[in-house]
Amino acid sequence: MRWKTHLAFALLCGLFLFKFFKIPVYLFFPLVLFGALLPDLDTPQSKIGKKVPLISKLANFLLGHRGIFHSVLFLALLYFAFSFLIGKWYALALALGYLSHLVIDGFTIAGINYLNPIAKLHVSGFIETGTFSETILLFILIGLDIIKIYGLII
Repeated sequence: MRWKTHLAFALLCGLFLFKFFKIPVYLFFPLVLFGALLPDLDTPQSKIGKKVPLISKLANFLLGHRGIFHSVLFLALLYFAFSFLIGKWYALALALGYLSHLVIDGFTIAGINYLNPIAKLHVSGFIETGTFSETILLFILIGLDIIKIYGLII
């Protein structure tokens, strides 16, 4: 998925789950949205990869795209590391965004292996990244974001 779709889905997840978090809204949503972009650090063409090209190129060279950065193992490591650095609620917000990225990438034709590198649990869907079908999904997600923001759905 493209970065816009990742952000729209992460925002929707955050809108539904914010009430369970014990952190200020002005920190929660930036962490969720940053977390949603973070898994694509392993590709230099991504929005986040362009911000840190050296790290992104190195990660891509060593690990490839949709490798360990696109696994729940790395998500767990990230959560535990950030729990000690910034606190568990902040780390959980970042992890929520990260998980939203993994979930929606599972809907792409390329899919992801959720258990990389320890086992194989490859999930793929029907949406090809950057195509009309993804654009339709993006507009649906934006519509749901707007509906949720205005309180029309619980």
